[in-house]
Amino acid sequence: MDDDKIKDLFGNFDPELSSDSLFMSRLQRNMDRVELVHRHNAEQRSRNKKAVAIAAFIGFLIGSLFSLTLPYLGDALESMHLERPDSQFISFMSQYYLTLGLLIVGATSVFAAVNAYDLSLFLLRPKDTTD
Repeated sequence: MDDDKIKDLFGNFDPELSSDSLFMSRLQRNMDRVELVHRHNAEQRSRNKKAVAIAAFIGFLIGSLFSLTLPYLGDALESMHLERPDSQFISFMSQYYLTLGLLIVGATSVFAAVNAYDLSLFLLRPKDTTD
């Protein structure tokens, strides 16, 4: 009984179909839009890869340069500790200068890399030519 109602419902269903040329033009327009999105995503991926490479290089460079100053920092803190042996802060800093110095070097490197990434993305963005 339910089958007859369903057959009756679909038997009376006669949708109006658009012409083949209209369907094909709409399909072509949608495919062009999809292709545009694919190209945009590929360009964005390329810009992101370049920005990551630049940021990694800058972070490594800054970290290397700052880590070269660690022995001088240790010597300076040791001489300050010899001048003021009663200062607990200077004593603490001279004992743990390497750990604290490496934390500062790491934080500085990460800060420089993140800013280099943002700046690279800004400089690599496509130029807006609409006037």
